[in-house]
Amino acid sequence: MKELPTFDELTSTELSATAPVSANKTFDLSVQLHEYQGRAAINWSQNYPGMVRLAVALYSGTPPTNPTDWISGQAIEVTNRPAGMFLTNQPWGTGYSAALLGVNASNHAWVYIGVTTSATS
Repeated sequence: MKELPTFDELTSTELSATAPVSANKTFDLSVQLHEYQGRAAINWSQNYPGMVRLAVALYSGTPPTNPTDWISGQAIEVTNRPAGMFLTNQPWGTGYSAALLGVNASNHAWVYIGVTTSATS
């Protein structure tokens, strides 16, 4: 008759057979709203490892609930560009904010990805 392993043997066998695996990747996303030649300008940078659709947008006040409610004509897609500046047509002033947006893969809609500025004052 075959003997059963002891508890110590079983524990060491189970631990080695179920060793966890993991991976990490760190990346940076940033957006900055500033004045350039009297107009609102948005600088962005990103080092996401792979292609992801991104855009920058300018808002009146704080970013609204709907990320596509940017000031008319004041958003631009920046996919495949690691950094740059979008010089808007909006005169510089108080009460503006900016966001770096991504695309929701399930419905292809622009969404906030956690990179927004506060409103200018």
